[in-house]
Amino acid sequence: MTDPESGRSVAIKSNRDALVVFTPDDLDGFKFDRGAGVPHMGIALEAQSLPDTPNHEGFGSVLLPKGEEKTYSISYKATF
Repeated sequence: MTDPESGRSVAIKSNRDALVVFTPDDLDGFKFDRGAGVPHMGIALEAQSLPDTPNHEGFGSVLLPKGEEKTYSISYKATF
């Protein structure tokens, strides 16, 4: 993801199969470099498993059998 105005960017690498993007409605009262907070001024990126996996064959599985462990990773590379 890149902000053309500032040139800042972030690259995300994960072994999860989905990325949830969230832009909050309510940022009133927050201060940012570009001024006061306005709706959708911030963004959150969350690596997750695809939702509703039991009902979609191609979504993989989120089941974790008893006694097994699963490790996920995520890394970020930011440019300022």
